[in-house]
Amino acid sequence: MVRDVLGSLLLLGGALWLWLGLVQAQRRQLRLLEELAASLEQMASAIRFRRETLLRLLAAQRQRPLAGPYYGAVLAALEEGISLPAAWRQGFAALSGEGGRILRRLEPEGDEQRILGELTWAAGELTELRSRQREKLWFAGLFSGAGLLLILLI
Repeated sequence: MVRDVLGSLLLLGGALWLWLGLVQAQRRQLRLLEELAASLEQMASAIRFRRETLLRLLAAQRQRPLAGPYYGAVLAALEEGISLPAAWRQGFAALSGEGGRILRRLEPEGDEQRILGELTWAAGELTELRSRQREKLWFAGLFSGAGLLLILLI
């Protein structure tokens, strides 16, 4: 009897530890998506109202805690002489999932209106993706909690 209870508690503890690790990873991903969307919106606003150059904006975005390394990779590729669209794709190549695909589809070239349109589109897509992933996280938490409760009741 004691052995069964101890085994159940170990199983429950292991499942909880695994679930918390997955939730933490999902939350980091949500924060990254939020920061990327905010940085793109900020860049679009700076181009529209202050007529900032894209290179100066990329350098400023490099200071962001989560998204900064991606912008730093774009700038590093530009310093190697790669064109801006290719440097952009290369800089965001390490970003996996749908967020990475959205950012790699962005084409930061052309006139001001085209760049503004691209930045605004990508920011909107990332915001929508973040909302969808947040809903999935809530449902996963709800079903995991219900499953654990069911196990405890059995």
